[in-house]
Amino acid sequence: MTQKNKRADLMMDCGFVIFHLTLNQVWNFRASNFKKNNPSQRVQTDQYVLEIEEQPSTINDRFESIFNKENLSDVHFIVGTGKYRRKIPAHRLVLALGSPVFNSLFNDSPTSSSLEIEVPEIRPEIFLIFLKYLYCDYLEIKIETLMPLMDIAKKYQVPSLKNHCREFIKNLCLPENAFFWLMNVRDYDDHELTEFILKLICSNAAEAFKNDDFTDISHDILCELLKRDDLKMDEVDIFKLALRWAKAECIRQNLPAEPENQRQVLGAALFLIRFPLMRIKDFANIPAQSGILHDSEMITLFLYMTAVNKPPIAFSDVPREESNEEDCWKILAWS
Repeated sequence: MTQKNKRADLMMDCGFVIFHLTLNQVWNFRASNFKKNNPSQRVQTDQYVLEIEEQPSTINDRFESIFNKENLSDVHFIVGTGKYRRKIPAHRLVLALGSPVFNSLFNDSPTSSSLEIEVPEIRPEIFLIFLKYLYCDYLEIKIETLMPLMDIAKKYQVPSLKNHCREFIKNLCLPENAFFWLMNVRDYDDHELTEFILKLICSNAAEAFKNDDFTDISHDILCELLKRDDLKMDEVDIFKLALRWAKAECIRQNLPAEPENQRQVLGAALFLIRFPLMRIKDFANIPAQSGILHDSEMITLFLYMTAVNKPPIAFSDVPREESNEEDCWKILAWS
């Protein structure tokens, strides 16, 4: 057989093998002279052997094969501090495809040089979870890793990671722990998640406000709650909750929990309480005797509630959504 015919037979044999490969397999063929090999792993054509090596079958599998590996790495992250400090290899292309922050950073860096990036504020185990998400589209979230992952999603502008964390929080959020989550997500500028939690609180006021976490919220969150029309509580109970928060805030500020100081820490929040919506009996028995309101304010409110020609007032009279009477009694029982 001539050399030309041998080459033709070899090409035909190779074509036959390639044609019968399944679609989800990638194979690497190479022809070489050899003396000893495993017959089960070869296709022999005269004096040539094709060695078949199975490779990762999907893009995710390929990226996973180089995740946290030095092979072909062109950037290293020095993550953590002290004894937890760790050097983690990575690949610019993968990171740039997953994060606009990395994309901008690597485009401004010479591609020929190895790059080291210090990330002392992130724990190595958290950074590896993040990298595995970028490489493999795989994410494992636990309560203890949730907020650090939210931080990293914000830092590197990865909205899909943020969305996964958001859904995880929604599944965990209940009326009895809603204030805990509300305080924890405020720094992430996530309007959708904040609104979800606020609606949960307003719709389940009896359960939500029982929790002592309520008194730990910031003044801004208190004001945001008092502004809402969907806060399903009687207005006198809202006033009592505001006093409860004010007493806790006085303690935080090392102030005596006296009416004057309570009014001071409430500030603008006091004027978000809709006193005109209260029954006159409730107003007379609780807010009017609390020492929080000035005499002029009490007179104006009594006139507004009783007179035909109502005077202008500094408090809103827009009704909130109707509250559940049973829930109101629950609130009265523990407030």
